[in-house]
Amino acid sequence: DGRPIMPPLESRMEILIPEKRESSVANVILMIQGLRFPAPGLYAIDLTVDGVSQRSLPLTIEKGT
Repeated sequence: DGRPIMPPLESRMEILIPEKRESSVANVILMIQGLRFPAPGLYAIDLTVDGVSQRSLPLTIEKGT
């Protein structure tokens, strides 16, 4: 339905791009404790950089047995 299930996580980090390269890579690990999904279904993790949406990663939540 497009509604967030948690507040946005905000962080600042500097990623340096080496000379003569067009991009760089950084691994980001977030601990999200107590996150509860209201129901099984398709969710998304959205990445926004400097206020601009960059990527959306689908996340499927299934009911356990």
